[in-house]
Amino acid sequence: MALALVLTLLAGGLAHRAARARGDRPVVTALWVACTTAILSLTLWTTGGATDLRCVVDREVLEPFRHLEGRLSAGMFVPFGFLGVLATRRVALMACLALVLPVSIETIQVLASPLSDGCDPSDLVANAFGAICGVGLGAAVNRMRRSPCAPTPRYALVACGVTFALMGASWAAWMNATVWDRTMTLASASPAQKAAVSDALDRAFGDHYPITGVDFTHWEGGTGTVTAHFSAGAAELSWPDLEHFTVNLIPRRVEEGHAFPVPGTSGPVRTEKEAERVALAYAKRFAPWGLRRSVVDVERLGEESSPGWLVSWRHRDGDLPAPTRLDVLVDSEGHISDLITRRAGE
Repeated sequence: MALALVLTLLAGGLAHRAARARGDRPVVTALWVACTTAILSLTLWTTGGATDLRCVVDREVLEPFRHLEGRLSAGMFVPFGFLGVLATRRVALMACLALVLPVSIETIQVLASPLSDGCDPSDLVANAFGAICGVGLGAAVNRMRRSPCAPTPRYALVACGVTFALMGASWAAWMNATVWDRTMTLASASPAQKAAVSDALDRAFGDHYPITGVDFTHWEGGTGTVTAHFSAGAAELSWPDLEHFTVNLIPRRVEEGHAFPVPGTSGPVRTEKEAERVALAYAKRFAPWGLRRSVVDVERLGEESSPGWLVSWRHRDGDLPAPTRLDVLVDSEGHISDLITRRAGE
């Protein structure tokens, strides 16, 4: 964010200086260049999450607009189209750039894999839509101001066409597309669903993690998943059976202070026995049902620099162990960072 801010201010300042020397709308030009720089800085930043040249294509075109992230993604590109029309007064050119920029961003993300985060065609749809809306808004403002539109040079339109052709050839040559038929929809959770996931989170960690938002993912057949969001992570509860409950907290290697400190325990964890002691103290207080007629297993996870221990209790049905009832991930500080419960055989 700091680097993006520096680049944005620098680009805007240089654009303002150049436009003022020409006497050609320096303020709006600087804002447009700064907006474009901010978009490129934020969208092309990577955490190296992708592993191959693959894009998942959703058949449902309007899917990005069903959730807040998609709407924000579209909104980020509205100023690009709006300010671009005001700065250049070339509506046709900006309409082309409104498509070229999102396609170029996704293409770079494809070709840069695995260094990039990979592409998401849903982002392309949202970004292009936002940019086109901005172009339309800018054209309307120019019309109300009776500001004549400048003609777009033919070479600029040819350049846009050549860019599209190159992008298409790149996708055809190197990108692997996977088409996804959507079988779920995201909606706001009902009061009953909010109460159920809130109760499950309170039973798992007391009132340590106040919920900030709840969504419901509806699958075919009437089932779904209730997802609770809070500052330290997220929790998921199966609906309507309420049998599966999962909590993922932000791990220490990402940011300190989010994992759950188990009351009555202290000190770092270095061995499987110490991890089992912490997990047992947690289970006795918050999930005693998971200990009844169960066998325990401890497995070390992670690297030496950031170790963790997965402590699992399985319900035993006679001589045969059933699926896991309770999984607790204990980090090196003796805190709980992940929790999975399946109330089988309770």
